[in-house]
Amino acid sequence: MVDVCIAAALGDTQVNAENVTYAINYISAISQNKNISIITWSQSGLITQWAFKCWPSTRKVVSDFIPISPDFHGTVSAYALCPGFRKLPCDPAIIQQEYSSKFVQTLREGGGDSAYVPTTTLYSIYDEIVQPTSGTDASAYLKSSGFAQASNNEVQSLCPGRPAGGFYTHEGVLYNPISFALIRDALTHDGPGDSSRIDLATLCDLVAADGLSLNDVLATEGLIPLAVVNGCIVRAEDFRGTGTQKLCTIGDVYAVEQGEAIGGEAAQLPSATT
Repeated sequence: MVDVCIAAALGDTQVNAENVTYAINYISAISQNKNISIITWSQSGLITQWAFKCWPSTRKVVSDFIPISPDFHGTVSAYALCPGFRKLPCDPAIIQQEYSSKFVQTLREGGGDSAYVPTTTLYSIYDEIVQPTSGTDASAYLKSSGFAQASNNEVQSLCPGRPAGGFYTHEGVLYNPISFALIRDALTHDGPGDSSRIDLATLCDLVAADGLSLNDVLATEGLIPLAVVNGCIVRAEDFRGTGTQKLCTIGDVYAVEQGEAIGGEAAQLPSATT
């Protein structure tokens, strides 16, 4: 596991994506230029998809992309993570993940709503952070493309009315037995994970993946309170600068849009005076 995003990835998502891009190419290079696989959780999926879109070179060295509880369309619940927003400041990454933000619109246009590499998404309809999470409108849903196939896996649809298809939260998908099985399947086959290749009859009766204890489950559930605390620690340096945003265009080029702050919400950010 490699943590490449500073400050809990709460700064500008584009900067986080630059770090991810470097990490992808670096890890491939030190691995004798072999292709690598990427497993992400939460907003790291969005960050990685942005890296694939803006730096096409990354796609050539990635065999599998496996995002868990991603928000490729942002979330309608974003501002709930910033109580008092518009009167109080909010971390840039949270603003960028608002469902209709400029960032999300820019990501999704021109093919960003589709797979750039073989992609296996894993998510739950009971996600308390990312919404919507149902059907093809799910924020975690990616379309297949001319570049690669996407496999979208909502655990409730795969195990309806059974333990593995129960009340799994944003973080709960991390220990879900279907998630583990599809991750293993994706890593051991060409293309994305395929639910027809895993033992659903057995897996759907489990609550957590084999090898995980109750302590593991409880520790995982503790990730969200920690994330909320991090989100409340607003860093003044996040809001310094000229109030411009760089949005990627074709290839590895950024276009600077004057007068727009993070997420296209210039009028809602505090002044950048320190």
